[in-house]
Amino acid sequence: MTVDKRGKFLDKYLAVAHVRRLILVEYEKDSRARLELWCKDGGVWEMELDCEAFVGKAGVGRAAENDSKTPLGDYGMVCAFGIEPDPGSGLQYIPVDEHTWCCGDKAAYNRIIDIRNCPHSCRGEHMADYAPEYNYGLFFDYNANGTPGLGFAIFLHCKGDKPYTGGCIAVDEEIMIKLLQTVDENSRICIF
Repeated sequence: MTVDKRGKFLDKYLAVAHVRRLILVEYEKDSRARLELWCKDGGVWEMELDCEAFVGKAGVGRAAENDSKTPLGDYGMVCAFGIEPDPGSGLQYIPVDEHTWCCGDKAAYNRIIDIRNCPHSCRGEHMADYAPEYNYGLFFDYNANGTPGLGFAIFLHCKGDKPYTGGCIAVDEEIMIKLLQTVDENSRICIF
């Protein structure tokens, strides 16, 4: 990773006591990126893992619905989710089943919902259809206000069979499990 950009985020959160985990995602080219997990111990950042990641098919940049770009920025964690059982997540874990959607409709745009609690003909993502990608995932607060058109269902999740995503970030499943077991509600994900 580029030292200056990495250093910017590490320096920014060094003095923020409650932020003890950072996921840094550096875009390389095409749909390739590097993901690093940094953990703060005794006021010092230590890198816990460094791995290959995939981003949107169209790379990174301003995100809008269906643009296939991963949004740049600095985001907080919302929750963890998965088709598979909770591996010991440090965040609230939402089990994904046949009733779980990430909604693309105005009423619940960019929220993970149980369709039984918000009945409508949802045009979002029926999350149970996305295995192995959604075997495990992290939902971060891109478009936290749920503004229609800015994009929804932007996650960090498991890799599938393609070397790109529709705008998310994807890593190997064993890495995803480690991330779920390490991050908490005070962790940040920084994409640059």
